[in-house]
Amino acid sequence: MIELFSLMNSYSGLLSVGVSAITAIITLIYVIFTYRQLMASQDSLKMVVKQIKVDKQPCIVYENIETIGSNCFCGKRRQLHINLELENIGDAPAMSIYVFSYLRLQNNNEISNVNMEYLPDYVHFLKVGSKIEVSTRYETDEINLLLEDLSVTSAKNIHRVKTDPSKESYRGTDLVIELYYKNLLGQWFINERHIQILDVLEKKEDGETEIVEPPNSLKSDVWFELQLIASAFSKSDIRMVDKQEIKDKIEVYKRDRQFSESE
Repeated sequence: MIELFSLMNSYSGLLSVGVSAITAIITLIYVIFTYRQLMASQDSLKMVVKQIKVDKQPCIVYENIETIGSNCFCGKRRQLHINLELENIGDAPAMSIYVFSYLRLQNNNEISNVNMEYLPDYVHFLKVGSKIEVSTRYETDEINLLLEDLSVTSAKNIHRVKTDPSKESYRGTDLVIELYYKNLLGQWFINERHIQILDVLEKKEDGETEIVEPPNSLKSDVWFELQLIASAFSKSDIRMVDKQEIKDKIEVYKRDRQFSESE
């Protein structure tokens, strides 16, 4: 027995090193196992987030566009309102909805796009299956540019019919509507539609309308509306966009509408 204790005492340093080595190996195996578990959990989380991005998305659409143009008031001032009823047909709520519009002129060498007047309309959120009314507005100067552009297109088409009816008709001014919105993960989307304006219609007291020809002969004391091409023939696109794009859009209106980094 004494010899055994003496032997163990002689090799105690070596045994201590062995125990330490075994402990280190066990610890290393535990660390490797824990790391693999952590990576597996991260991969699972990434898969869940990716699945949410694919499967759960808002989708903001609208079917009809209502245009209401006023008569002149306060002197020569008049307004044109573009009214929409938005609906979220997706399977997730839409957040921070911005509504922009502009007129794309076809016959002006100096100005191509005429922006709406005042701020973009804004909706904090829209639940799945919900609807809400929004609008953008144009004032006198923008309306006059629209009427002049449509009048030039009208004159070109009259000349075309007289000289070569087989030639493709000249395009009227485009009304471009842009809806920006994001999902719960902060991804931004845009629903962009280009709608050709065909004519200006004067509203009669009996509810009927009459085409104003040429458009720039619109009388100051009448209400009017725009005749738009059928939605089936308008260009429409819904796509994902970078956050910087909407930040740049809001920059124009930063004095009255600040873009929060939390948006």
